[in-house]
Amino acid sequence: MSIINVEPLGDIAVLRLQNGVTNAIDPDLVTACSQSLKAISQAYRGMVLTGGNKFFSIGLNLPELLKYDRKVLTRFWQDFDEMMIDLFTLPIPTVCAISGHAVAGGTILALACDFRY
Repeated sequence: MSIINVEPLGDIAVLRLQNGVTNAIDPDLVTACSQSLKAISQAYRGMVLTGGNKFFSIGLNLPELLKYDRKVLTRFWQDFDEMMIDLFTLPIPTVCAISGHAVAGGTILALACDFRY
């Protein structure tokens, strides 16, 4: 199973987080989202960001991130910041469909979209 899934819905892309039950934010999710956002901005006229039914995203995967040394954690923060800027400045309308908990980093993802439901 992929960490994220991009489902075309006409000229709208549905970017669905699929990183386990909680959709915790880790380097793999950040990389996958960054790549998808670049492709979506070129091929679609709008985007819906969504997660699971119980958890939209629980935020950062703290147990994993606490294992990283300073260099790896710094790289993660730089990549996360870049992904958030890409989401916030996406040149198409964005909607976040929140059907579950959006904790900490999950809330940040939601707030970077133009609309939240």
